[in-house]
Amino acid sequence: LGFALLEPNSSTSQEMAGMKHPMVSSVSKRSIAEKAGLAPGDLIIDVNRKPTQSVKEVFKALKKSDNILRVFKDGRVVMIGL
Repeated sequence: LGFALLEPNSSTSQEMAGMKHPMVSSVSKRSIAEKAGLAPGDLIIDVNRKPTQSVKEVFKALKKSDNILRVFKDGRVVMIGL
């Protein structure tokens, strides 16, 4: 899919509504993730309606295709299809 994540960390602003979420650290050029609009700094709130508070939970919830990520991006929550 073409992206990497950082674990939630108390020293960064990876918290939303009192819960910590994995943050996108990088996105590969010309990847599915880049084409879908995922960018470094985005917080992954849930994947396919499964809440995610760790990198492991994100990748466990991902399917091979037709994924819906709820992401905190640029100060708002958006849905991104991968």
